[in-house]
Amino acid sequence: MFKRYWIIAAAFGLALSTSGQAQEQAESAQGKAGEQSQPSYDLPLPFPVEIIEDQAATDARNSRENESQNNEIADLEAQQGMNAATQAIKDATLDMRDYALASTVAVWVGTALLFYTLWLSRSANNAAHTAVRVTREIGEAQTRAYIGMDNLTASVEPGNTGFQLYARFFNQGQTPAREVYWQAQFYTAQEFSEEVWGNLAEPIYRGSIPVADESYIDATISTSSGDSRKDIDDVFSGDQHVFFAYHLRYQSIFGVKEFESFGVSKLIRRGDDGWAFAAVPTERKDT
Repeated sequence: MFKRYWIIAAAFGLALSTSGQAQEQAESAQGKAGEQSQPSYDLPLPFPVEIIEDQAATDARNSRENESQNNEIADLEAQQGMNAATQAIKDATLDMRDYALASTVAVWVGTALLFYTLWLSRSANNAAHTAVRVTREIGEAQTRAYIGMDNLTASVEPGNTGFQLYARFFNQGQTPAREVYWQAQFYTAQEFSEEVWGNLAEPIYRGSIPVADESYIDATISTSSGDSRKDIDDVFSGDQHVFFAYHLRYQSIFGVKEFESFGVSKLIRRGDDGWAFAAVPTERKDT
């Protein structure tokens, strides 16, 4: 029990001692602050101070500086290396761009040359086909059938009662003519008219006319054939004329192409030599 009282007394004494020391320190601090707030005019003059360090500190400092300098050099070299790599990548990219452009141009040029070559080949083939076709057409034209009027004559009947007329058609080609049709007619009129082509007699089928073969048509224009005496007298006096018009259609042996031939002739007096036919121009053209 007495032991507990002694412990309490010791703790109380310790607290009083601590409080007194704190008060003295506060008063001492306030005194020093007052002294520092007063201007000081009697400070001593400064003296130069030289810091002396030992060799170990010097070596350590030099080592740190060298290491720092080496790190800066390494960083600079790394940056330069990165710059060089970046420039190399840029140059490679530009080279790739130029190569891609050149490749594209080469492809276009090659394509254009290919099309040009194909066009030349097509033109050559067309020219060859044209040459073959023209050669064939020339050969066919030289050897196909040609039918034309070979002879046309007229003779006066006794007593000037009319005319006996004769027309001959001849195959002058080198191959036979096939599917021959003709429309041929003798008639009297004052002048020739193109309207006659719509008034010819119905076509007559003559079949095939071989090479160097002939076919003919004859007619009589006289009073004995039913023509009036006045018409006959008009022909002799020149007021009317005897015309002969023909239209031929035929095919060659080379195909189904149809050829046509037209002709008009007029009977005229030739003095004392009698009568003869002379050709009359027409708008129809042979094919």
